[in-house]
Amino acid sequence: MTIAPLKINWVYGPWPSLTKGEGVIWAPTAVMNNRLKMASSIFCIQKILMKLRCKSQLLITLAQWVIRLIFAPQIKYMKFYNTIIKFRFWLSLLALVAAAGVNYSSGFWPAFILYFVGVIGLASHFFIGPLRLIQEPMERGDMEEVERILNTVWYPGLLYKPVRSTYYTIKGNMAMMKQDFDAAEKHLKKSSSLGSPMPEAEGANKLQLGMMAMQKGDMKQGESYIRAAIRAGIADKESEAVAFISMCQIFMNKREFRAAKDYFRKAKACKPKTKQVLDQIKEVEKYISRMPG
Repeated sequence: MTIAPLKINWVYGPWPSLTKGEGVIWAPTAVMNNRLKMASSIFCIQKILMKLRCKSQLLITLAQWVIRLIFAPQIKYMKFYNTIIKFRFWLSLLALVAAAGVNYSSGFWPAFILYFVGVIGLASHFFIGPLRLIQEPMERGDMEEVERILNTVWYPGLLYKPVRSTYYTIKGNMAMMKQDFDAAEKHLKKSSSLGSPMPEAEGANKLQLGMMAMQKGDMKQGESYIRAAIRAGIADKESEAVAFISMCQIFMNKREFRAAKDYFRKAKACKPKTKQVLDQIKEVEKYISRMPG
C-alpha cells in the first residue's frame, strides 16, 4: 500500500487614520453574513476614532517625532554597516596598503591602527562572511541576489561553525528550489553534520533530508532522519504535521498499523492549514479507516 508523499472570510482593512494618512492603523474586520450588529458596532467605533483624531493629533505627532528620533539613526547605521560588509574585503586591502605606506614614511606605530583595521576586516570576511546581507533580498524574494551574495563566500570551510551550518542550509534550500536534489542533499547533510545553534533549524534540516530520502524510495533512511527531526523539534505546526504524516506512511508500508494510526492522530492534532498537507491527510485517512488494530 503506497500513498504519494506530499465560511468566515477575514478582510484586513484600515481603521480610520489617526494621522491623516501617515501611518494607518490596521485591524482585522470579520465579515460575516447576517451579522448586522457586529457591522454596526465596528461602524460606531470608527466614528468615535474619527472624532478623537483631531483632539489627539498633537500627541500623535509628538509620538511620531520621538519614534523617528530614536529609530532613524539606528536604521541609517544598519544601512551603513551593510555597506561596509558589502565592500569589507576591498576596504581591508585598501587599509593594509595605506598602512604599508604610512609604515614606510612614518614608522610602524602610526600605521598600527590601519594594520589592525585591515587584519580585522579580512578575518571577519573569511571567518564570518557576508550572510548578514542575505536577509533583505530574501524578504524581497530576490533569489538571484541571495545566490550572488552566497557566491562571494570563497572558502566556506573557513567560516565560523554556526555560520557555516547556516551557509550550507541556505545553499541546500536554494538547490531544492532549482530541483537539484542531489546538491540539496549534499549541502543539507553538511549542515546537519555541523549542527545548529537552534534545535528548530536542525529539525527542519533533518525533515528535508528525510523527505528527500523517501522520494528516492529509501524508507529506512527517511525514517531515521524524520525521527531525528521530531526529537530535535520542529518550529511550526505545518512542518510537524508533515513529519507525522510521513511517519504514518512509513509504518503503513511496514504494515505496523497501530503505530501508523498513532502518527496519523498526531498529524491531525497539529491542525495544519496548508492545502497540500490537508490533501495528504485526507488521502491517508481513506486507508486508515480500513486498517485493523
